[in-house]
Amino acid sequence: MAIARVRGFGKSGLLRDKDVKALMGKVPEVHVSNPHLMDITYVDEVVGSPGDMRQRPEQLMGATVINEAEQFSRIFIFRQKPSGNNDLFDFRDSIYHEIGHVVYHFLVTEKQKKIWHQLHSETTFIWTVAGTNPAEHFAEMYAHYILHKESTERFFPREYSFLKNEVFLAA
Repeated sequence: MAIARVRGFGKSGLLRDKDVKALMGKVPEVHVSNPHLMDITYVDEVVGSPGDMRQRPEQLMGATVINEAEQFSRIFIFRQKPSGNNDLFDFRDSIYHEIGHVVYHFLVTEKQKKIWHQLHSETTFIWTVAGTNPAEHFAEMYAHYILHKESTERFFPREYSFLKNEVFLAA
């Protein structure tokens, strides 16, 4: 399996390409490999998104573009602020969140998605983006699982169990 290419992060001022590759090493290889994920690219510009209601509703930190016909995706991570990047946690969270979209789209089975949709319908959301739909909920919890395993287990035990048993151990 070939790992997705990483490009452009030297311009971010926070991470280099090799740092992003190290972050990718914290997830199962199949989650960040071709053919499903082609590359993760840093784009040195701020992109607005009124639909993103995280901490800065005017801003999009990352995007995953899915090519249905060819069955692959690309991840883009954007500059945090016009003045530059200063929050390493937000950067890492955005990278893992976008990888979560790839995993949900390509690797979570239809049977698993039905289980996840049920979890989504029964969850009270602490942040708006996760409540918008099951795919966003999955991507947020995927990132949270990687970055905050203990609090995910404590505060979101059903999501934690699903991610641990269905997504990470199964990979």
